[in-house]
Amino acid sequence: KATKEILDREEYDAVIIAIGADPRYPNVPGADKYPVIWAPKGEEHPENVGQKVVIIGAGSVGIEAAIDLKELGKDVTIIEMCDEKTSYDRMHANAGPSAKELITIVKEKEIPIYYENRLAEVGDGYVLCTNTATNETVRYECDSVLSAMGMIPRMEEANSLRRSAPETDVYIIGDAKEAGTISNAVNQAFQAAL
Repeated sequence: KATKEILDREEYDAVIIAIGADPRYPNVPGADKYPVIWAPKGEEHPENVGQKVVIIGAGSVGIEAAIDLKELGKDVTIIEMCDEKTSYDRMHANAGPSAKELITIVKEKEIPIYYENRLAEVGDGYVLCTNTATNETVRYECDSVLSAMGMIPRMEEANSLRRSAPETDVYIIGDAKEAGTISNAVNQAFQAAL
């Protein structure tokens, strides 16, 4: 792993920082007591996911996890903080034309998405949400909670490495700069290498 000490010692002429991002997890009561799994890890290891699943986040990551887990026979519910239009617009901005296809598959597979639901608590066998339109508390039964709430760029680490080469030749790219798509990351890497 590249560290500031290694980069300083090696005296590089240029540095491209592509260290990625970390998954965002809910910061609500119970989220530390009852495990919340990052959605892609749940897809990768479905044996660690219960039968009745709540996914927090209706972006492309949450939708894809829901589809995969539903195909494995899981009972899946998606909770989304935004209203339906805002949620779709955000997913379309990241996933492009495939956003419409993902939503179509969710409807075909009858995976419910509850919009305007802000996660308030994770409990033993349930999550509580606040409906932002009505301010009512809503309870969803589950035995697994998956987070698809986005990513947090590793800016602190990236900033610690940026002074290890002349400022004009240091490039922070991909999710380390701003969580995005693989297409954006590859394009930024190409531009930095040029």
